[in-house]
Amino acid sequence: MNSRTTRLLLPMLTLCACEASIRTPVGPGELPNDDPEAPVSLVAPTLCPTPTLPAATVQLRLTRSQYLNAIAALLPASTVAAASAELAAVPQSRAGLFSSQQAEVTPSEVETYHAAAFKLAFELADHSAQLAALEPCLGTAPIGTACVQGFLSRFGRRAFRRPMSSADLQHLNRAFQLGAGTSPQEGIGAVVYTVLTDFEFLHRVEHSGTRAAGMGEVFVLTDHELASRLAFALWDAPPDDALLDAADVGLGGPALAAQVDRLLSHPKARATIARFYTEWLGVTASPVVPAYLKAQDPAALGDAMRRELEAFVTRVTLDEQGSYRDLMTRPTVLVDEPQLAALYGLPPSALGQVVTLPASERAGVLTRAGWLATAAVKSSNAGHLIKRGAHFAQVLCRPLPPPDPNLFPPQNPADPSTAPGMTIRERFGALTAQAQCSGCHVRLDSWGGAFGRYGSAGQHLDAEVVFDDAFAPVQSLGIDATAIADLDQAREPRVDGALELSARLGDSLSGPQCLAKQLSTHFSGRSYSSADGCWAEQAFKALQHGSLRSAITALLTAPELKLKAHAGVQP
Repeated sequence: MNSRTTRLLLPMLTLCACEASIRTPVGPGELPNDDPEAPVSLVAPTLCPTPTLPAATVQLRLTRSQYLNAIAALLPASTVAAASAELAAVPQSRAGLFSSQQAEVTPSEVETYHAAAFKLAFELADHSAQLAALEPCLGTAPIGTACVQGFLSRFGRRAFRRPMSSADLQHLNRAFQLGAGTSPQEGIGAVVYTVLTDFEFLHRVEHSGTRAAGMGEVFVLTDHELASRLAFALWDAPPDDALLDAADVGLGGPALAAQVDRLLSHPKARATIARFYTEWLGVTASPVVPAYLKAQDPAALGDAMRRELEAFVTRVTLDEQGSYRDLMTRPTVLVDEPQLAALYGLPPSALGQVVTLPASERAGVLTRAGWLATAAVKSSNAGHLIKRGAHFAQVLCRPLPPPDPNLFPPQNPADPSTAPGMTIRERFGALTAQAQCSGCHVRLDSWGGAFGRYGSAGQHLDAEVVFDDAFAPVQSLGIDATAIADLDQAREPRVDGALELSARLGDSLSGPQCLAKQLSTHFSGRSYSSADGCWAEQAFKALQHGSLRSAITALLTAPELKLKAHAGVQP
């Protein structure tokens, strides 16, 4: 059999045989080496008064970034680079606020996985230097049996994120033999292709474990399944060898806490934590800088806004042991771009170092240009009142229903020409006071109005300016930034501006409660439900009395993280 025949045959075999490609695993607690009837007692205390059944476990597919990180962890960089076009075609799907919440896989997505795996596997097989980078003995001729068997065990362990069983090794040996009829190198390519299209590689499979005592169809994760949850939660990547080695020994008690601390302290955690915050805050792309700002390089300024926001949240969370209140009120900043320094009123000497922003203009995350930036308002420097109100509602976990398009006014009230002499807040207020609108807009307009002293590029404003088509000022209007906070109580004293609102939010209960809920949603990869309440409560308690980092640690060392439930189990 020549290499062309092998390469044509292998995809057909793997697509047709469930055992060989994208295999469906056995059910929870049903591996031959486990006794599903043997209970495991959960002795770690929880902050809930009584044990609570976990929500049904969702079969999570790797996100695009997790898939790419897993590929990069398994294969030489030169191999990955050669398949850049195929890997770029792997789509990013999302079924919720966070990218960790994956939608159902589509047939076209399956095709992209197979195309990428085929390119990677046989790019590797065709280059002895790449094989040697994968495993030194694979680059020598002849490739011995001991070399192949050692590779199968080590590669499989890293790819499937657990030790290989004899059945696993038999499965990989069959793939090797399929290609080895042409050459050992083709055999290695067949193994790599088979692994990269396997269900257990493409999904975060949790099919082992033992029953939790007194909890019915609820199972306790194995240490290797727990290691995968930790690694994907904090690194968006599979477990490294150190975490797999720790799982071999056991991730109970202090060992689990030590690994969570190690993962949080690693540079890989920064990108994952930053992505959580930007998805929660709705800043998933660099802001578009409006033309009226006359920025020398608008794209560079927009990118700098997002980088600064990401740097702030990761610094407060991971480096400074900051609290939820610090997240909302700390005025420190690290700017690496001159245009953003100027927008913040900082001198060029402030670039590249942590400095304090003007106390009368800026505080925590909600007064950063990256969060404040909105779509430009026609002929005005104002930020969009309603869009800001909706973003703030998301910070509170109070999303409002989409408006009825049949109720939209014929003219856009954001346009100053619809009501000359009125501010954007006054224009919207005149329309949304009507009964069919006020139910939602009484909050939206108030919350959005609190940020009225910031323009659509996040710049601080002394006045709302209306200008002509050449951006020449036509009118200057005063700004009313007073608002009802409406956080923990229906009636709260008014706040004047975003600084007071941020401070009120930092001292609230509803703010930390929302963050705890969103952290649990992000880490679980499923929609939040009442069954997650006990788990999220641990993060909330930590946020009340400790740091943001301690809240993450509380979630990832909680007993609930170690549990999984069959679909259909009622909490």
